[in-house]
Amino acid sequence: MELNFGSIIAGIFSAIGAVFVYLLNRKDQAQENQISDLFKKHDEDSSRLHELELQVAKNHYQKIEVDAILDRFKSYLDERFDRLEQSILGK
Repeated sequence: MELNFGSIIAGIFSAIGAVFVYLLNRKDQAQENQISDLFKKHDEDSSRLHELELQVAKNHYQKIEVDAILDRFKSYLDERFDRLEQSILGK
C-alpha cells in the first residue's frame, strides 16, 4: 500500500483546518457569552436608571413651590434691609 505525498499534505491541511475551525468556534462562543453578559448588564443598568429617573422626578420641586420659596426669601431680605436702613438713618 502506497501513500502518496499529496494525500499526506491534504491530510495535514485538513487536520490544521479542523483545529482552526475548533478554535474559532470556541472564540465565537466566548464572545457570544460576553455579549450576552453585556446585554444583561445593560438591561439592569437601564432598569436602575429608569427607577432613579422616577425617584428624582418624584422628589423634585415644582416651579410654583420654588417661586414661593424665593418670594418668601426676597420678603425676608427686604424686611432685613429696611430695618438696617432705619437703624443707619436713626429712625
